[in-house]
Amino acid sequence: AVSSGDAQKLYNLVCEEFGIKPRSYTTFWKHLKTLEGLGMIESRTANASVGRGRTQHITMTNTQPALLENRIEKEFL
Repeated sequence: AVSSGDAQKLYNLVCEEFGIKPRSYTTFWKHLKTLEGLGMIESRTANASVGRGRTQHITMTNTQPALLENRIEKEFL
């Protein structure tokens, strides 16, 4: 599993590589919820190890990469 904070850092890095302005954390979080609703990822909420907040731990569902690629293209492109 990867934390939502780490996933956003990776997202920001990819945006930088492609010269795209990254969206806010709230928008990023809404996209995560959309992917979860589609059954493409799973997440669970946990207390943050540092500070008082909470974090989401994200995992991929048991889907073959080729099937996931086709589904992403169908749903988002």
